[in-house]
Amino acid sequence: MSKRIIWGLLGTLLLAGCSEQSGHAPASGAREARGHLVETVVVTPRHVALERSRTGTLRVLREVEIHSQEAGRIAELPGYPGDRVEAGELLVRLDDQLLRAELARARAALREAQQNLARLRELAQRQLVSREELLRRETEADVARADVTLLETRLSYTRIDAPFAGVITERLSEPGNVAERYDHLLTLADPSVLVVDVSLSELVLAQISVGDPVAVVIDALGAEPRPAVVSRIYPQVDPITRRGQLEIRLEPVPQGARAGQLVRVQLETAARERLLVPFSALRYDPVRDKPRRSGRGRIARTAQPSLSLGFSVGFAAARCTGARWKSARRRSLKRNRTATTARLSSSASGCRAVPSAAGDWRRL
Repeated sequence: MSKRIIWGLLGTLLLAGCSEQSGHAPASGAREARGHLVETVVVTPRHVALERSRTGTLRVLREVEIHSQEAGRIAELPGYPGDRVEAGELLVRLDDQLLRAELARARAALREAQQNLARLRELAQRQLVSREELLRRETEADVARADVTLLETRLSYTRIDAPFAGVITERLSEPGNVAERYDHLLTLADPSVLVVDVSLSELVLAQISVGDPVAVVIDALGAEPRPAVVSRIYPQVDPITRRGQLEIRLEPVPQGARAGQLVRVQLETAARERLLVPFSALRYDPVRDKPRRSGRGRIARTAQPSLSLGFSVGFAAARCTGARWKSARRRSLKRNRTATTARLSSSASGCRAVPSAAGDWRRL
């Protein structure tokens, strides 16, 4: 009997010990939940100059097409493409024999009209002719004078001189051909002034002024930067692309530079204060990154970058308040993990990144 009591007590103690161990032992399938560490970035204002590189094509600033203003046979056309001419040098001469004959007849008619008018004025002083007859003779003299002026003008059109010093780039006819009125005969360009037009975003265009220095690289002349200046900013911006156009002039024109060559323009704006956020800290989802309500019923908005600056993004200081920035790389986060995020808040020195409540990164 005593043996049964002893064995019963031992069994009770063993069962109590097993139950106590099982109560403190962790479940085999359970895993301790751990938070995910996130790197934060302090955002501080910095003076940064924007640098942009654009490609373009050189063109001459002045180029004119030489057209005939009078019909006639081409008597002289001495210039060929590549020939340099001086201002006032002969470019085209048309046969003018017919016009000279008409001009001689008009001048004779003018002399006759003037003589008749002089006799009538002497008679009018003695009141031997009527006032109407005198007015008619004066009108005939005026018409004859206008005919002479018209033929002299037409005769001057038979000779075309260079309007400025330049180089002939096109020759579209030959001596002996009959040129009709307004036919295109030559093209004259001034290679002493070369410019290039480039297109820029309206955000960058607003920070550029006429006279700003620019570096230009002409591929055909090597990788050496050439000095240039912003000579013109066109007043209109394309309403579809939101891009404007500016004109850049080479000063001076390097030896070997020609219109039509490919150039690379390197622009740099004046330094201004910006908030720089690394690209690695930004994520954009066109579906989720929309105005949404927070837990307190307020609208939370995602700030948009104003300009891209190399490996960072610049933001205007007024846009920092209330914007939230998650500064960890998305690919480094694992499923079912939470992370401490960062938001931008205003301070006396600008904006800084401060930790906010933990958020579920699976919703990105």
